[in-house]
Amino acid sequence: MINSDGDIALRYVKVNPWAPLEECTPGEEFCVVDGPKGARLGVITCYDGDLPESAREVAMMGANVLIRGAAYMEPYSDPWVFTNQARAWENLMYVVAVNQVGTDPMYTYTGRSMIVNFDGRIITELSRDAEGMTKADLYPGLVDQARQQYADQNHLYNLTHRGHSARPPHGLTNNPYSFYRNWK
Repeated sequence: MINSDGDIALRYVKVNPWAPLEECTPGEEFCVVDGPKGARLGVITCYDGDLPESAREVAMMGANVLIRGAAYMEPYSDPWVFTNQARAWENLMYVVAVNQVGTDPMYTYTGRSMIVNFDGRIITELSRDAEGMTKADLYPGLVDQARQQYADQNHLYNLTHRGHSARPPHGLTNNPYSFYRNWK
């Protein structure tokens, strides 16, 4: 990602190549960088967005806008849509999802680039059949405010402060997820 001064602000290597077809070395880390107007931009690529952990990682790093570039192909048009909506909803962040359109000798790409609101609703979506451009006004400060003020549907807070209603003021902050503790 290049900033407004023309400098490299973020360099990202896809952490989860799509097995078995992408025979490339996976990246080792997720990245977040400051953007305009209070935006904190997290970047993931294509299949990274099929795994909830990728978007959650950049959200926990402070991203309030997730940028997901992809070359999603048929027959995965529906999963492209619902994974973008789910990543927005799960993490209270905007998702700007850009997908390839058209065909090549191997694939027909699903298009349907979209911008998803932090409540999971699609703000704008392009066609599956033609190239195009769209835009939407994003308000990263609303994401930050929601993360601080929402009591219900604040998945990031509720994940890290389990049962805060029953165990005031902060709930349980330990990690009960053995998968993350016992990663092998």
